[in-house]
Amino acid sequence: MKRLSEILRRLREEHGDENVFPTREHLERSGICIEAHHRCKGETAETIEIRSELMKSYFDHIDRADLVVAMNEKNGKEYYGTGTTIEIGYAFAKGKRIRFTKVPTNANILSLLKIEEVAMRRKEYEDKGLWEKFYAMEEAQKTEGLEEHYWIEGEDGRELFDRMVIEAVKGKEALDVGCGSGEFTLAMAASAKKVIGLDFSERAIAKAVENRASKAVRNVEFRLADAHGLPFPGGSFDVVISRRGPATDSSKTIREVYRVLRKGGQLMEITIGERDKLNWKEIFGKGQNYPFNEKVAAEKQRLLARVGFTKINIQEFEAAEYFGSIKDVVMRLETTPILSDFDKETYKPYVKQIEKTFTTAKGIRTNRHRVMVIATK
Repeated sequence: MKRLSEILRRLREEHGDENVFPTREHLERSGICIEAHHRCKGETAETIEIRSELMKSYFDHIDRADLVVAMNEKNGKEYYGTGTTIEIGYAFAKGKRIRFTKVPTNANILSLLKIEEVAMRRKEYEDKGLWEKFYAMEEAQKTEGLEEHYWIEGEDGRELFDRMVIEAVKGKEALDVGCGSGEFTLAMAASAKKVIGLDFSERAIAKAVENRASKAVRNVEFRLADAHGLPFPGGSFDVVISRRGPATDSSKTIREVYRVLRKGGQLMEITIGERDKLNWKEIFGKGQNYPFNEKVAAEKQRLLARVGFTKINIQEFEAAEYFGSIKDVVMRLETTPILSDFDKETYKPYVKQIEKTFTTAKGIRTNRHRVMVIATK
């Protein structure tokens, strides 16, 4: 399927996202399908084979398919074309939930497809509303005087990463992508020449500006912007760091990081690994990076190399993590994308199961998995 691979490659480059899969419209605009349709005036064995292979891959990545079925207004009949039949078949074969929506059309024969990607990995980094919710919850917890009680046994890589970053930015210009409320951005200021913190959350940036005022530092700036379009000229920074993961979320964000780095500059990131909170996610049956088709470390290595980074060094860390009570577990779930749609009332039975299953003499047990990336342009 060399032609299929080429179509996928071109589409993913166009969208800057490795998770993009083409719809019927994408395929109909591609050279191979246009040629086939013109040659045979419709669907061919070749285009059916392409769609079949695409669907097998697609349904590995989603939880539910939304199939929009055209209903002819003239005769009231519904039409399931060859493509839709393939999609339905693979949806059932993969055990996915299917929701059908009927839409009217004047066309004599028409089959439409719409697939809702309800569980694509790491889509939380594109959901501004989700992060505004997390930051609002953090502020509410602090206002109420609530403090999360947890402790780590083993090396999770965070302290090592922070030390390495502080050393790397000495006398240099650095960009912190996904800076949140800016505490670590401000910590870098003591050794860096200049630091800019960037986040797409208005609430987070407002808090970061407030924190900067209390520190009275002059070499730190905060900006409201998205990692998919960094508002800086090429070659602006010596170091780009990310402690929340958005810098390497997709090919597009990686290309942006590569663009704004100077030659010889470094990308330094620590992010969530696929095994993080795995025992909790198994109870919920879903969650951040769960289920996964590719290890986070392997994906980062592949995407960074494709964009052009060299000397890519990736380390993984896994440690035991314990929570003092189930209230502490709920606080963590309310302020992080472990389960992006978490609601303590809706998920109360699952939370009780976590408490019952994983309570030990040390606390409620889970694991912390981190992936540290250092890559040179």
